[in-house]
Amino acid sequence: GDDHTARTLRREPSREGASDSRRATRHDDVLALDLHRSLLRSAPHRPLRRPAMVLSFPPPPDSNRGSRLARELYLHETIDIVGEGAVPYMEQSVVGFDADRIADRGLTLYGTWYVQGSTGRWPQVINVWELVDGWQGWKRLCARTNLRREANPELTAWWKQAASWRSGGFDRLLGAAPGSRSLADVTAERVSGELFVHELARVRPGAALDYLASVAEEWAPVMAEHGHRLVGAWEVLFGESETCLLWATNLDAHIELARATDASRGFPSPGASADPRISAWRERAHALREHWREEMLIPCPGSQRDSTRAPGNC
Repeated sequence: GDDHTARTLRREPSREGASDSRRATRHDDVLALDLHRSLLRSAPHRPLRRPAMVLSFPPPPDSNRGSRLARELYLHETIDIVGEGAVPYMEQSVVGFDADRIADRGLTLYGTWYVQGSTGRWPQVINVWELVDGWQGWKRLCARTNLRREANPELTAWWKQAASWRSGGFDRLLGAAPGSRSLADVTAERVSGELFVHELARVRPGAALDYLASVAEEWAPVMAEHGHRLVGAWEVLFGESETCLLWATNLDAHIELARATDASRGFPSPGASADPRISAWRERAHALREHWREEMLIPCPGSQRDSTRAPGNC
């Protein structure tokens, strides 16, 4: 009846029509393959090669604008000192280091300090060297003092002398971030301090530059009002989660900031004024860093970084 007629009208094309279509397709494929083989036989014989793979990457920000210069690089050394050898080591082995002969002009001294007791591990010395010519200076330093160390008699003699005052150390390669001052800057501006605050922070992986940018933009102006001047703002290279900060200050400013910090956290002391910006910064920093600590550094007596210009050979 009507149901049978409807089913008949909805039927798919006949199997015979589908078979004819498949045979026509296979016939066309055979003709195309025969044509391809004919062209191969008539063409000069040469090995078939895969086309070269060309990878295209977007340029880094400002790479073609010429507006961004290569940043300064620094070698940061934490030196374990033997006994009372901190000042002799700084005066003779650090300040007296002949970078031209020993390190092929790879670096120049930025500053040398010893860790103030009661604020960090002691006895220790912190050295910061600015690499001359950035990565080229790093290359010369690596080649002269490591890869070809056995052919460097000047280094051997220096090492033997330094060994009488030090027992080992830990090094970091640093890259400058915005807000950091180069050796030329601190020399021209005569940056010095009775004390320096040395900070190491562990941040979320990949957040080092974000954290340092926040320090320069948000925290450094507050610190300046409390007598602390930002000197170094560095990303620790060969890793992705550590930063280093260096501030120039004096003992009175250090105490005033400590009292203001305590007062802002609900621990007031006589004469101290709470600064709500300190608590606000700490909350902001918690979103970026996972661990933070600071210690006080005393510059080598008589050095350019020593504001007291105490007697010394630095």
